[in-house]
Amino acid sequence: MNIQKYLNRIKYYSEVELTKEVMFSLQKQNLLNIPFENLDIPYGKKIKLDLDNIFQKIIINKRGGFCYKINLLFNELLKEIGFNTFLISGRVYNENGTYRQEFDHMAIIAIIAILESKLYLVDVGFGELILDSIDGPNSISETIYSLFALFIWFLFLFGGLKKYSDASKIQLR
Repeated sequence: MNIQKYLNRIKYYSEVELTKEVMFSLQKQNLLNIPFENLDIPYGKKIKLDLDNIFQKIIINKRGGFCYKINLLFNELLKEIGFNTFLISGRVYNENGTYRQEFDHMAIIAIIAILESKLYLVDVGFGELILDSIDGPNSISETIYSLFALFIWFLFLFGGLKKYSDASKIQLR
């Protein structure tokens, strides 16, 4: 991935460091400059979730994407910069008290381990716009408890999730 082209696309011109402030700023710039859009679906275009195609569509062709594409690409940016992240699946909660179908949404968990050990939900692909990262538990030193509590918290927020260890195996129907 060409990090500089990505940063130019989202109009991020500051220093890139492994801090939560930089991650928050990258997230905000991504949200302000890459739109949520799913135009490929109604036009019947094949959904390709490999990073080369996503990079071409979003960064080079200056289009947007839906959660899987935008969060896959942003996750790769964060990893290449040096952040420790992994992808999760979520189910969106409806106003009528039900949840949408499984694998309806994808988001990112970022672990900030410089000076503070903290988990954050980072989401640049939610159509209703989450402008800031959402704090998780206070300390990773309580790893098992923290991860369990965080996943319960995300279950409440999104209604269910699954960890993706290999994004290339994701398939949409």
